[in-house]
Amino acid sequence: MGKQATVALVPRVGEVKKGWDISDAFDAGFTLEDIQQAEADVKQQQRWAEMVACVVCDCLNQARTHHLEGSQHTAHWSKRDCAERTGGANRRLTLLENDTEHKVLDVVWDNGWVNVDSRLEQAKVNYFVEEVQPKLRCNNTSPAIKRETLLK
Repeated sequence: MGKQATVALVPRVGEVKKGWDISDAFDAGFTLEDIQQAEADVKQQQRWAEMVACVVCDCLNQARTHHLEGSQHTAHWSKRDCAERTGGANRRLTLLENDTEHKVLDVVWDNGWVNVDSRLEQAKVNYFVEEVQPKLRCNNTSPAIKRETLLK
C-alpha cells in the first residue's frame, strides 16, 4: 500500500461479512472516534496479553503441568494451530476459565507474544500480575526464568 493507504483496525459488532472494511464500519454507523478507540483497545489487549502470557508461562514452567491445584484457569498449548502459516515454528497458548471455559488468553509466540483473540479485562490482568506473579517469585528457587525457555 505504500504511502497511499494504511491498514486500520475496524470496529464491528457481532459477526460480520468477510472483507468487512472501514466503509462498512461507517455504513454501520461507526464514527472516526470509534475507529480510533478500536485501535487503542487492540493495542491495550496486546500489552495485557504479553504481560499475562509471561506470567502463565512462568507458572507452567515451574509447575510442569497445564493446571495448578486451586487455579482458576487451565492452559492449553497447540503447535497445530500455527503449523500451516508458520511451518510449525510458532506455538499457541490459550487460557480458559475453569468454571465457564471462557477464553481469557489467546496468543502465539513469534519472537515475542502476539495477541490472537484474548479477552482480557483489567481485573484479570491485575490478578495475574499482582496475585500470581508474586507467588511465583516466592516459589522460584532457580535463576530467573527467561521467556525463551518455554519454547524448549
